[in-house]
Amino acid sequence: MSFVNNLKLAPRMALAFGLQMTITAVIVIISIASARSTESEFKQVQGNYLPKVFTLVEWETELNEIARSTRNMLIMDNEADVAKQRQEIDSSRANIKKYAEALEATIVSTEGKTALAELMKVKANFTQDLDEFMGLVAKGDKDGARKQLLEKTRITQLAYIEAMDKLTTQQKAMLDTAAAEVHEETASEITLLVSGLIIAVLLSVVMSWWLVRSITTPMKEALALSGAVAQGDRSYSIQAEGRNEMAVLMRSLGTMSQRLSDVVGTVRVNAEAVATASAQIAQGTQDLSQRTEEQASSLQQTASSMEELGSTVKNNADNARQANQLAQQASGVAQQGGGVVADVVNTMGEIKTLLQASVERIDGGTRLVQDAGTTMTDIVQSVQRVTETIQGITQTTAQQSDGISQVNGAVSQLDQMPQQNAALVEQSAAAAESLRDQAERLNAVVARFRVAA
Repeated sequence: MSFVNNLKLAPRMALAFGLQMTITAVIVIISIASARSTESEFKQVQGNYLPKVFTLVEWETELNEIARSTRNMLIMDNEADVAKQRQEIDSSRANIKKYAEALEATIVSTEGKTALAELMKVKANFTQDLDEFMGLVAKGDKDGARKQLLEKTRITQLAYIEAMDKLTTQQKAMLDTAAAEVHEETASEITLLVSGLIIAVLLSVVMSWWLVRSITTPMKEALALSGAVAQGDRSYSIQAEGRNEMAVLMRSLGTMSQRLSDVVGTVRVNAEAVATASAQIAQGTQDLSQRTEEQASSLQQTASSMEELGSTVKNNADNARQANQLAQQASGVAQQGGGVVADVVNTMGEIKTLLQASVERIDGGTRLVQDAGTTMTDIVQSVQRVTETIQGITQTTAQQSDGISQVNGAVSQLDQMPQQNAALVEQSAAAAESLRDQAERLNAVVARFRVAA
């Protein structure tokens, strides 16, 4: 089968049709040989047996003519009529002699020769009796001629006819045998011819079926493969054996399917990679958007904190001016109080040294002390106001510190977010580079296919 599978379509068809033609030629040759054999047998029948039978029939006919002429000679009185009958007898005897010579030359079988020899013996007796009859008629002795005819010639004539019938029967038997042989041979030839035709038809059908199957089976597999590829089924596979056109076609289709499978697999892998990279880019973009929104919110908070810080700083400046004014007033009062205290101390010293001198001065020192107490009260009140102002400044400073902390936090977030955004940008760039590589691979894969312009 490997040799047959390696045959291409043209040699395969030539082999099939050549085998059919060879079988047909053999049948024709056998038919011609059989026809020639039948023709030879038929010629043997036609040229040998049948002419002998016809000769014997003609011989017997001539013998019957002689018998009829002899009877006519007995009943005719006209010499002319009698002479005519004598001529007919002589003609028949000449024909019989010719027939006898022909049979002696053509009969070759032992039975035929024996029957012919007996016939010739009887013929000689009949000829002798006929000559005596003809002599009596020529003398005009019709009574003697009649007696000769009835007592001798007729008896030898019957024996003559019997011997002739025996030879004719024997020749007819040989003719029938030969005809039967021709018939049997013809029947055998017909049977052989019909058998050869049936064998030729069966072989033609088998060869046609094999030839058609060897072409249609790969075509069906090719159509099935094409249908599977069209449906996206890459699991269908074919096995091609041989080196003929259909095997080459099947292997080409198999290679095409395999390459298409590789292309589809590569495209699928790259498409999944593209989908993954796209998802990463989308996630990074979403994170970047969210962080940008957080940046915007932090900027808004920073702006609000800066506004609050500006307002606080302004309040602190106002409070500082008030504290400065109060401090200046307290300083003046303190200077006054210090002077008064100094006066009081001096006075108390004087009082201590001059206690005994004057009660009036004690009274004056008392008033001074009272004035000093009043002055100290004013100082205490001024100090309280300064303390309140300082507390306001402290609260404002605390608010400023909170605002500054918020600003520092926002600034820190603003500082981290660009770094995170930079990382996302790097990730997006890497994903974009991966997408570019996948796109180049897809282009390289798709570039294997040629499309019409």
